[in-house]
Amino acid sequence: MDPLSITFGALSMADLCIKYGNELMRRYRNFANAETRVAELILRVENRWLRMEDQMTFLRSVWDTLEASVQMHQNRVLQVLQSKLQEALMTFDGIIGTERDEVSMKTILRKPGKVKRAKFAISVHDYLVKTVEDLEHWQTTFDPSWWIMTRMGDALIDKQLYREIADNSSDDLSETSTLVSLKELRESIQDSSKADSDRKSIFILETELHPMTNPIPHSQSHSGHLLEGHAKVIIDTISVDPRMNAMGMAKDVRDLARVLSKVDPLTFGLLTCHGVVKIMKGSPQASGFSFIFRLPSALSKPRSLRSTLLVPAGGTSLNQRFLLAKLLAKSVFFMHTSHFVHKNIRPETVLILEDYDLKLDKPFLVGFEKFRLDTTRTHRLGDDLWERNIYRHPQRQGVSIEEDFVMQHDIYSLGVVLLEIGMGFSFVEYHKENEKGKPTAKPSTDSRLELADVLLASNARQRAISIKKRFTALAKECLPAVMGQRYTQVVVSCLACLDKDNEGFGDQSEFEDEDGILVGVRFIEKILEQLDEIFV
Repeated sequence: MDPLSITFGALSMADLCIKYGNELMRRYRNFANAETRVAELILRVENRWLRMEDQMTFLRSVWDTLEASVQMHQNRVLQVLQSKLQEALMTFDGIIGTERDEVSMKTILRKPGKVKRAKFAISVHDYLVKTVEDLEHWQTTFDPSWWIMTRMGDALIDKQLYREIADNSSDDLSETSTLVSLKELRESIQDSSKADSDRKSIFILETELHPMTNPIPHSQSHSGHLLEGHAKVIIDTISVDPRMNAMGMAKDVRDLARVLSKVDPLTFGLLTCHGVVKIMKGSPQASGFSFIFRLPSALSKPRSLRSTLLVPAGGTSLNQRFLLAKLLAKSVFFMHTSHFVHKNIRPETVLILEDYDLKLDKPFLVGFEKFRLDTTRTHRLGDDLWERNIYRHPQRQGVSIEEDFVMQHDIYSLGVVLLEIGMGFSFVEYHKENEKGKPTAKPSTDSRLELADVLLASNARQRAISIKKRFTALAKECLPAVMGQRYTQVVVSCLACLDKDNEGFGDQSEFEDEDGILVGVRFIEKILEQLDEIFV
């Protein structure tokens, strides 16, 4: 399809979606005085629709600035929404009646017989539940392509954001709206060129923290709380590599913290940054930095993903494993949309927080000791720790690193962690030689992994390639029976994302667009959407 056809098709489709959505909301409002359960569901649909309408209206206004790959993706996503809204309208007419039937709550309540009224109420309730679920699932699919606009450098997007926000009254647009959130994120990324004197500093004093903290097993993070208000926090400390420029590191830390101070944890899978403490140790330059992350009020009991994986088989349900995979993939994606690469994705850098009300665990990406802006020069600094190297692409293993770091290297690491989550056991085990000794990392003894012999290879390059081959074989041989074919394909796509003949991401040369948009779109289509389509 040529670009002009895509543009006209998508814009007309956006208009149709807005038309059908508003028509559906108008009909729902006739039932605003329905019984409590139905009224609450109608309110949920309306709230969801208001957000979607804002996003589609804005999308129309900046359509010409979007990359062709984003336009094609949005065109496909809007087709799905149009279909869902049309289906909802037809079902509404089938259950309740058309406007020509002059249906209202009063006519419904006059229906003869309690049984008829009860059956009708059940039908309406079930219909509304399905509508809510359909719209929420569509929103989940659409959100990543919405947030990818944080990567786009076109000034028209910023001008249109300011215009849309200014045109809406304070009653219509809350501080948590997606338009406001997108504006704040874009500003925090663009502010990376500004000095701290131009705005409030993200750096805070150590005295804001309670001195007592608790280490989180198998993680470099600690839990603690602030002195004022006693808000619970996660303290994630990174050291400055002596081979790196300390002042440059301080700027990168500041820039990342500014972006993370604007994120919504439940949307992004990244904790909100309260501030950063400089670790001085009597030196004029910082020897390290502690990111202070606020815990969402509904979440508690932080533990590392490694600790979860070390629990004997059966400790994590299938539903929970799929949820962890979906949310972790989104964490990595949103990290990339914010112009940062993580460079250290492994179970030790993923924290699991418990949602007591929903009885679910939610993952959050931490462990930013290797991070950098994806627009700055990469440092080819590595180490020879096997328990870290197995999560790195072969190009990035060992002390002498072959290639500069790109987003696909994070995607490979994500694939290894998703493989580990799917298999349900830890690839790394820890053994103590004695009670006082520090635990030693050893490869899992699970017979399916067969990693110990691979790690014995003396040639570092061959060892790195063999690890990747072993993980790919493990995914193809064992994952389908445990997690299904779709999940397996996601893992294999991640592991093969830099292979020349891979079918998921295409050739690396295709991803050399200035803003890194194409690799983001492929991430959405080949990973996020595939995971979202898995239902248990």
